[in-house]
Amino acid sequence: MKEAKIAIQAGDFANVFIVTVSDDRSETTHAVILSDDILAEKEGSTPKEIVFASFQFLLDREAKESILAEFSLNQIEEYFPEYREKLQIYIDKIKK
Repeated sequence: MKEAKIAIQAGDFANVFIVTVSDDRSETTHAVILSDDILAEKEGSTPKEIVFASFQFLLDREAKESILAEFSLNQIEEYFPEYREKLQIYIDKIKK
């Protein structure tokens, strides 16, 4: 199976993004809030890079169908405590 494709669009409000994850079987859509603290913590990265990296992190750990339909990126660490620690690694992979 091919790797999932992640598409990101700006939502109707600041720091809200609509993320579509698709593969050869199906597609899921998610409304995601990028919190100011994560944005400040990852200064030098664009909001889309942070959201994209966060979804790559999630997809390495669960199926796209298991990802919540609406959530704040802050909620990820409730399920995966290593999220903040590993996020920069995922961002660095995007920038290469």
